[in-house]
Amino acid sequence: MKPLNSLTKRDLVAAKKFNPDDLRAYAEQFFSEDRFGDAFEFYRKLDDEEGILKIKKVAMELGDPELLWRVEHYRPERVAREDWLRCGEQAMSLGKHRSAAYVFRRIGETGRLAEAEKEFKPAAEAPRPPEGPPPA
Repeated sequence: MKPLNSLTKRDLVAAKKFNPDDLRAYAEQFFSEDRFGDAFEFYRKLDDEEGILKIKKVAMELGDPELLWRVEHYRPERVAREDWLRCGEQAMSLGKHRSAAYVFRRIGETGRLAEAEKEFKPAAEAPRPPEGPPPA
């Protein structure tokens, strides 16, 4: 398939009439290039359940909450709390602490949230002694 510029891609995703075989080929091409967000748009346009589930799997493997959110936004019944937890745990294991914090905040895992946040938020500084000579 020929490469798509952003305007052509936008037009294909928004088109009322389209060739499903072409869209599927673009979705698979984007997927193979690790352009999962673009692949998702084409799978969604095709209402391709198998493609959507591939994207969900990748989102959890990569600890990518944005991609998992897109799947949930399109198919809420396809993303459970356990999927979010797995995504957050994977993000933590990959060192994506901000992504993990987002997930843990979203699902109410306050203990895990604190664990993730301590990796990127500085600890509260101890109070500094006053400057100048000590009081007499």
